[in-house]
Amino acid sequence: MVETLKTEKLEQLRQLLDQFGLPSSDVETAEWFKLLGINDAGRLVSAAGLEHCDGSLLLRSVVTDPAFQGKGMAAEIVSTLNLAAKKTGYEEIWMLTIDADRYFSHHHDFHVVTRSDAPEGIRCSAQFRGLCPADAILMRRRLN
Repeated sequence: MVETLKTEKLEQLRQLLDQFGLPSSDVETAEWFKLLGINDAGRLVSAAGLEHCDGSLLLRSVVTDPAFQGKGMAAEIVSTLNLAAKKTGYEEIWMLTIDADRYFSHHHDFHVVTRSDAPEGIRCSAQFRGLCPADAILMRRRLN
């Protein structure tokens, strides 16, 4: 069951992100719009969040423990985040990825855009400025 991630789960999130080489240094300081996860026997096994970036939303920290991959957990979380953003009036979500562009394009209707298309809030985010490599692929999903 998808639930809001509590502060005490942030260390488990960091460990999952580190396992996949995903940015984790700002997990506790990010301005989260919503941070969701799925637990199994009290252990975080899948998570994703939307970070506020000066009026824009950045999808990040999409991760699933290898033992639980292929069960649709990340897809359920991302869909829940998309719905929450739409209900709150957001019109689009942005993301950066190194190698998941096909997955997000095929399963979540994200489209590759040029980095120059990013709004100021996304360009000022820690992810865009350096936590993600400069060659990370920028993607956008329109919610309307």
